[in-house]
Amino acid sequence: MIRYNLLLVFITVVFVLTTSLSAKDGEQGSKNINKAWDLKLMRNLDSEKVENRAQAALELAQNGCTIIQDKLIDMAENEERYAARIVAIVALAQVGDFMVLDVLKQRMLDEKRQTVKNVLKGAIIKLEKKQWASL
Repeated sequence: MIRYNLLLVFITVVFVLTTSLSAKDGEQGSKNINKAWDLKLMRNLDSEKVENRAQAALELAQNGCTIIQDKLIDMAENEERYAARIVAIVALAQVGDFMVLDVLKQRMLDEKRQTVKNVLKGAIIKLEKKQWASL
């Protein structure tokens, strides 16, 4: 069951990564954010279950919830499971600002898994493009 859940999280991450990291700003459109739903998702960021944390991070990022940036940084740095770190990095690439770049670059140096490093590279490139576009 755990392997199935990790596989599900990984497939979700790959899908989100392929669609969101290559998307241009504004291409994904805006969504109406349901505040009650967001509060539930915010609570799920602190869930004991990694699947709940990952799902909440992705959904909040897709809704454009920028206030989760610090929590996503914490997840990217401290999550034990690499799939959850990947989810946090993908979500950071969606909602993070260029201030996150230093954190992600440091994470590149500290990360041991090549898969996570590849996702970090994509997130860094996306955030650098955002930074250059804002100049």
